Formats: sequence, C-alpha cells, structure tokens
Amino acid sequence: MTDLIRNLCVVRTERLSFEEVLGEVVKQTIARGVVDVVALGKPPVTQIIDVIATVRIIRQRIVGNRVIFDGEVFVKIVYEAAVPTQPVFVVDLIIPFSDSVVIDGIEPGARVIVRAEVEDVSVELIRAPGEPAAKKLSVTVIVQVFVKVVKQTELDVAVDVTGPPGLIVKKELLKVRTLFAEVVRQIIVRDIINLEELGKPPFVQLVDAIARARIETFRVLANKIVFEGSVEVKILYATVTQQVVVVAVTIPFKDFIDVPGARPGQDAELSVVVEHVSVVGEDRDRDGDIETLIISVVLKITARVFERREVRVVVDVRGIAGIEVDKQLVRAEEVLGEGFAQVVIREILDPKVENKPCPIQVIDCRAFPRIVRTEVIPNKVIVHGTVELKAIYEAVGQTANVLRGDFTFQTFVDIPGVQPGSTVTTFVRVVDVSCQVPPGLGPDHLKCPPIEVTAILEVVVRAVEGRQIEVVLDVFCPKDKAVCEGIILANRVNVRAGPSTAFPVIAQVNAGDRVTVLEQVGDWFRVRLRDMERTEGFIFRRFVKHVEKPLG
Repeated sequence: MTDLIRNLCVVRTERLSFEEVLGEVVKQTIARGVVDVVALGKPPVTQIIDVIATVRIIRQRIVGNRVIFDGEVFVKIVYEAAVPTQPVFVVDLIIPFSDSVVIDGIEPGARVIVRAEVEDVSVELIRAPGEPAAKKLSVTVIVQVFVKVVKQTELDVAVDVTGPPGLIVKKELLKVRTLFAEVVRQIIVRDIINLEELGKPPFVQLVDAIARARIETFRVLANKIVFEGSVEVKILYATVTQQVVVVAVTIPFKDFIDVPGARPGQDAELSVVVEHVSVVGEDRDRDGDIETLIISVVLKITARVFERREVRVVVDVRGIAGIEVDKQLVRAEEVLGEGFAQVVIREILDPKVENKPCPIQVIDCRAFPRIVRTEVIPNKVIVHGTVELKAIYEAVGQTANVLRGDFTFQTFVDIPGVQPGSTVTTFVRVVDVSCQVPPGLGPDHLKCPPIEVTAILEVVVRAVEGRQIEVVLDVFCPKDKAVCEGIILANRVNVRAGPSTAFPVIAQVNAGDRVTVLEQVGDWFRVRLRDMERTEGFIFRRFVKHVEKPLG
C-alpha cells in the first residue's frame, strides 16, 4: 500500500491484480458428417444401438474483434447389423468444425478461453430404395461453445484520499477474482473384472473400449486439491462364437493434485479428459478361457485455482476547485454465488410401445440431459431441461436392442443476490443411472417386462455480474497562490511570459533544475527560477514535479 502526496491531497493506493473480463459469449455450432460403413469393411446397419460423442477444441485465435476456433467431434456408433453370427459392430467418425464469435473490446495481450460440450447427437440411416439396411450414416452433432476473453490486469488503485476541508471522496466495493494457479496432472485408473462373476462368456478379442470420466467432488486444502470421481467404461468384445458382448463397469477414483500455495477457501475449477483406454485379457485360473479383464484408463486432470478479493476503491473525488482526477475503466466479473440441486427422474420404457422384442437382460442404461432454458428471478434461478433415457438390452436370440424416451424436468437453485439481468451459467451432469424390471408386474407384463430407468442428475448454477466501473488511480488537488518546491522533468523546457504558447519565451530550464512554484493558472505553473535575476515566468505543468510539501 502506498501513500502519494499530490499537492494538498494524499492518495493511498493499493496494488490490485485480477483477471479482467473483456467479453464472454455462448454459441451453438453444428458439426455434420457422413460415414460409409461398407467402405470401412463393415456390414450395413439395421438399427443404432448407442452413440457416444466427445468434442475438443484444437486451436483458437484472435483476428480483430473476432475469436475464431477450430475443433473436432469424435463420434463412436454402436449398431446392429444383419449378420446372425456377429450382430453388433462399432464404427468411428471424426467431424471437424470451425466457427467464430465477435467480442468487442479485445485488447492486445488478451487470453482466450474456449470450452466446448456436446449438447445433442443424432444419427440418421441412409438407405437406398428397397434396401432394408443402410450402408451410410449421417451424423449431426450440436456443440455448445463457451468463449471468454480475459486479460490479467495490475493496477495501483486509490483506496483512500485525504485533503483539505470540503473534499468529497466516494467509494464502492469491488469484488475481483484472480487466477492463482493452473496445474495439469495425469493419473491412471485401474480395475480388474471377472467375466464369469458377471455371467458373461469368455473373452477372445477386443472390439472396442469406450470411457467417460467425471469429477464428482473436490476440496481445496493447503498446497493441494483432493478430488473424487468415476470412470464409466464400456467394453465390447468378441467370444469364440464371434458374438459381440457388451460389459459396462464404473470405476471410482480418488487422488490429489499439488498446487503450491493453495489454501482452504480459494475457488477452484477442475476438468477431466480421457486420454487413453486399454483392456487386457488374462486366463488366471489356467482353464484355457480368458475370464479376467484388466482395465487401465489414463486421465488428464486440469485444476485452476482462483483467489477472491474485496476492496473498497475510490470511484470519485470532488469538492475542491480545479481538482484533477485520473480514472481508468475496469471490467470485472463479480461472482454472486454458486449452488446446485439434485433431480431424480424415474421413468418406464416399454418395448411393446416401441414394437421392440422382449428383453431378457439389461446390458447398459444411459441418460443424456440438456438444459433448455433458465429463468432468473430475485434470489433464485429456475432451470428447465430435458433428458433422453436409453436402455440397451439383450433380447431373445442374443440380439442387442435399445429403448429410448425423452422426458422433461424442472428444478431451482437459491442464489442470494441474483437478479434478472445477472449472467447465469448452468450445466447438468449425470450422477447415476440404473435400470431394473419394476416390481409388482402382472402376468402379462412378466412375459415381456418394461424397463424402469432411474437417473440422478445434478444441476449446477453459477451466477456472475459483469461490472464496468471507473476507479480512481491518482488525484491532483491544486491550491491558489501555493508556494512549493518543484523539479523540471525534461530538457530545454520553455519558460514563457504568460500561461500559453502565445506568450514569448523568456528562458529555458533543463531536467533536474529546481524551481519555486508560486501558483497554478489553468494548465500552467507560475514559477521563480533559481538564477541571479530570480526570473518569474510560466511553465506547462506536466514538465514540473512537486518534490516537497507547500512552502507557504
């Protein structure tokens, strides 16, 4: 903290380092692609069993006031083919995309943060006339992209100004968030499963392995962040009869990431990306069949730690004639609050309604939630969304089938201080999904039972208020007839007969020369030189620095 004497005023300043938000935009972009399964050496498609899509941003750049970003969507399609010996196949597709957003006020040195999420994915079968199966698939992925432009700013802002009677100082509370640290770490999550215990046939060859990871909870401790999460792994493998079997397993994990200097109470953001999945089969009981699968998943964890500060800053100074106030516009993001709500959705998927074969056993069940809209009312955020529930099951004849259903949900999150017009960010994640045959069925339903899907969702809401505020950096309080010591700041500075360039030059002074300041007239100082004649004249005020308190 620094005290600066500015003539009759004393300015107390404090160094403020924070992440200044220059702009933030959310945009939907669409990625489309077509995959020819026959050209890839695979049989035509009769029905889609499952679709998994992930997205990543490859690069981003600033051109003028526009942020341009490029990305890729990785799509994995599990489908049923008209092949009795091996009805389930997997095909992969990579869809590139590019888009841009306009953010006014981008400055040199700004940093761009781009985050993308898959909001929806659909697959359409492209069948030739008269053919029961499709040789091509058309894929459409809706990607929601969050673009934020920030700049790390350091300012010496005024936190107090004192001076003569009549001085009026106005202050406001400024809340800022500073990026404290960003750390990346890789971890490996492992698990061992026994196929016999799961009632599955022995393993012969891996067809595919798909993994999704999520961070569920974390805590900021001294110098580290402890986190917990889970990895959902879906394994497709071939048996000795060339049947493709699906095994789904959830692997919990708990670990930590070192963040030197971190401490409890700081804000943090954690993200996780699956970098690699491997599945190795072993015959541990030495009976000639591979009944054990060893699963390894490599995860990349990124942690960003923030520090919040609240400072009462000076935003205006007045009340003194001729006062000069140096201000700067600051664009800060004030966090109003965060909260979450859990939503439990329990629905029935009936194969009779969809004209599907009756289930023998459930292979997997999934939930795909999406936020549709949000309403902000005083101190509360209402969230509306939809969720697609999907049950993948085995039917008679060991064929894989899928049941789907779209359902709506609504919940709310209390955030004190949020008001209509506040910026609200919401996201929803799946905590757990389970499937079962509902109890209490009659004889007719037991012959072809429906599947009850229960999904537990967590809706997270973060409310911020983008604030633009002019803060005071410095204050100059003049005094008529002041007598002060001054020092010249440049060479060959003209001393004129009057307070403007229209008056003739009567002398010159150089950097380091000392003068006596007698009074201020507009932007000019009347000064007395230290020469033999004690010459008096006028110097433009920006060439003179006060080095002592007033002499009289």
